[in-house]
Amino acid sequence: MEISGVTLTVVGMSVVFLALGLLALTAWILERVFRDEEGTEIKDVQSMKPDVEAAIALALAYHTRRKGSVHVYSVNESGWMQQTRVYK
Repeated sequence: MEISGVTLTVVGMSVVFLALGLLALTAWILERVFRDEEGTEIKDVQSMKPDVEAAIALALAYHTRRKGSVHVYSVNESGWMQQTRVYK
């Protein structure tokens, strides 16, 4: 039995797209099953507690193996204000 190149291509692409569709469906179902009760909201960086900021700074300093002190600066402006600020 001889299979043409076009037939092989169509069958191969069909199998690949079917597998991708099944993976997407599986990911969607798993996301629905394991979703948090209150939803998946990202917390604002400014609402972090100082000890959490210090822990993150310490982890970054350890990861980069930087010697010296790590300074964490807090501002009382929204992220929108910080993004639109122009420094001269």
